[in-house]
Amino acid sequence: MVLEKGKFSGLVHEDRIVDAQYKKYILLTLAAELKVPITRVLAVGDGANDIPMLQTAGIGIAFCAKPIVRESVHYRLDVPDLSIILYLLQQLKD
Repeated sequence: MVLEKGKFSGLVHEDRIVDAQYKKYILLTLAAELKVPITRVLAVGDGANDIPMLQTAGIGIAFCAKPIVRESVHYRLDVPDLSIILYLLQQLKD
């Protein structure tokens, strides 16, 4: 996705293959640009190509994920309801 003035434009770089290392790179780049410590970044993924990104984020959540992904992170969500992440964040805050 293309980031313009701090917001996603909806445009896609068609010449870029989004592989595992690129997802991790984007996570690190956005955190740096937004001046957010990586320990305060949350990432959600479901496939093996998400593992480096999930392991880099302060909180990596396997979402209805394949077994290899679930085994690679500390948090997992096995029901298709992302709103549950809000509950998790509240628990981590306390």
